[in-house]
Amino acid sequence: MSGTSSLHCVNRRQFLLNAAAATGALAVAGKEFAYSAAATIPQPRLSAPLADPGAKGFHVWNVEPIDYVAEEYLMSGVSPIWEPTSNLDSNATPHTSGLQAPFNYLQHTPNHEPRQVLGSGPYTTRIVIYRPRDMKKFTGVTVVEPIHSQSGGYVYVFNVLSRFYASRGIAVVTLQHPISFEPTIKANPERYGSLAMKDWTQFWGTVSQLGALLKSGASPLRAQTKRLYLTGYSFTGMCTSTFANFYHNDTRAAGGRPIFDGYLPHCNEYYIQPLDVPVIRVNSQSDFNYFTNPTYNPFARVPDSDDPLGRNRRYEVAGTDHGPLPEAEQGAAIPPFSEMGSCPAYATFPENGQLNHQPFFRPVFEIAVVHMEDWLTRAIAPPRAPWIVIGKGLVQAEVDENGNAVGGLRMPDVQLPIATYKVGEKECRLNGYMIPFPTDKLRTLYSSKAHYLALYDHATDSMVSQRWMLPESAERLKEHARDIQSF
Repeated sequence: MSGTSSLHCVNRRQFLLNAAAATGALAVAGKEFAYSAAATIPQPRLSAPLADPGAKGFHVWNVEPIDYVAEEYLMSGVSPIWEPTSNLDSNATPHTSGLQAPFNYLQHTPNHEPRQVLGSGPYTTRIVIYRPRDMKKFTGVTVVEPIHSQSGGYVYVFNVLSRFYASRGIAVVTLQHPISFEPTIKANPERYGSLAMKDWTQFWGTVSQLGALLKSGASPLRAQTKRLYLTGYSFTGMCTSTFANFYHNDTRAAGGRPIFDGYLPHCNEYYIQPLDVPVIRVNSQSDFNYFTNPTYNPFARVPDSDDPLGRNRRYEVAGTDHGPLPEAEQGAAIPPFSEMGSCPAYATFPENGQLNHQPFFRPVFEIAVVHMEDWLTRAIAPPRAPWIVIGKGLVQAEVDENGNAVGGLRMPDVQLPIATYKVGEKECRLNGYMIPFPTDKLRTLYSSKAHYLALYDHATDSMVSQRWMLPESAERLKEHARDIQSF
């Protein structure tokens, strides 16, 4: 059972009343959800497909291994300029009351009133589509992921899940955030010189317009998107949370149906109000240690709920780090470069400390998408996981006799540890490491490697039966366990 606190309870009656400008209502499982009467979302213009994105595009994945194709477009239109909400709007016009953009509005207050529109302006941004080569394999599910600012532009969730997406026939559309315009233009001025956005808050309009386009008959996928999700990791997870919190309510199709059917805002702590669509968040232990501190961010931990006007799941995965995420698997899409972390302060890690490649993190990202689909299409609610237990210092997890976090979603590698999984400090506070147990301790815990593998197989199979991972994910983890050389 996940933790709860009166600090985190949201008054849904007040939430509906706060929609003062709302003139519409939508029935969701018998309950009425008020939504803003927004004007029709303008349709953006797409350029002709840019030539040879695999060879000439900036940071475009090679998707041939998953039998996908990559298509690159420039997307142009006019978007509103809003008052800013967080540090994601760092070039934005100051709030009319004097609130500057770096203020993190979503971490310091549960207020989710619509942002004031200050004007509008033209923009040109970039999208990259990754879709099945044979669109007969497309299942009607599309995921939008903003392009992360790291190294000039990276799509972390796609890098972790590309093989999974392909196995499910899911299309992915990545959308450029203006924070990475400069390095993109610098890489190829002729190709990308027109990228422009007067004010970074216009990004939220591009998300709305792209979503509406993908749900329309003019979709560049040339196929109907039945369900559309917005996802992200870290910075782009914050983008996902910000959009869900402040702009979802206005992003509506005819009749008030939401354009985005669910949100997967991973590895961040931006608050999201109760919505008429599900939210599933996967967070690492380092996110818990440094962002969930209740004295700094009292609204981060929104309790799990099956309320139709606030469906929510929060998975805090013990023993995992904010970064680096697992690298692309064999047989997955090939990234343009490796993003495996190399924090300069790794040298300060304790003796025997090793980079935690956390292969057991990927299955949680996979199952989150499966749970989202099942929740929407089969009315099967996802399982609930306990939260990581807060230690005495509030910003650190309580640890067990092996030095690992207590509570949280515990994957087989944490249930049956062969190492202590630690979170970094200072410059590397979001990165983590592992300290393998010495042989004598391993032999105390497990009589032999065969004994360990038998226990590991049982734990993994149990997690499959409890809907915490897919059978194919379990087989990959079993292979990984057999490769361990510690014994």
